[in-house]
Amino acid sequence: FVNPALIRYGTDACEAEAPDEFVELIRLDKLGAALESAIPWMLTVNPEMKAVVEAGMLDKVLATLKGTDPAVVTFNWGEDELDFLSRLDMTAHPDLAAMTGKAKALRLATLLPKKTLAMYSFGLTPEMKALYMEGLSGNPPQGAAANPQAAMMAEQMKMYANLIGEEFSVGLMGFEGPFPKLLAMLELGDLDTAKTMLAMMMPGMPSETYNGVELLKLAMPLPVEVHFAYVGKTLTASTDIGELKT
Repeated sequence: FVNPALIRYGTDACEAEAPDEFVELIRLDKLGAALESAIPWMLTVNPEMKAVVEAGMLDKVLATLKGTDPAVVTFNWGEDELDFLSRLDMTAHPDLAAMTGKAKALRLATLLPKKTLAMYSFGLTPEMKALYMEGLSGNPPQGAAANPQAAMMAEQMKMYANLIGEEFSVGLMGFEGPFPKLLAMLELGDLDTAKTMLAMMMPGMPSETYNGVELLKLAMPLPVEVHFAYVGKTLTASTDIGELKT
């Protein structure tokens, strides 16, 4: 009690979302130390992580988990919704901010229908993408050095990673029998290259044209039909063609 912790949660600097929400404060320096001490156990459970550790990528991430200003994690619930929110003051964690890059508002999440029951969205900054590519270059799939097919797979993973833009969003609109009605959107980098490479992974047959956009049907034996389209630089896919048109 000589040096009490400064907690900003509940103040104007970090307002509460609800009077009865569940709150957890997580100090990143304590979290980093706990993760570092758990590395031997993680290597025992998953020996393939040894390559990640030896490449120094884990050390690079752990080095950013410093400072005593905590992350604020809150959980709220109501009659028709659940809300999980994690907040962190990046000005108090400059190393982490430099590694992850500057966040921006998600655009694709706002395009999901109002009747969406559940959703998941994330943004991928150029800095995080570069970190992933660095890790992929320094940590190729196991056996890549001696196996030409594994080496080829590693190169393909890099190419596909380069095709991805900075945002992904997926929403659940309900169910049709046992199958979910999903709408997913992925921002692409190089559109023309992405179309060529994705055609090999997910071949499509022309279905119809809607508002000048060609809708394609995934030509694969699946228990539910999947339709997709390229809208600008966004790949949009759904298990319900009606949702795709919205």
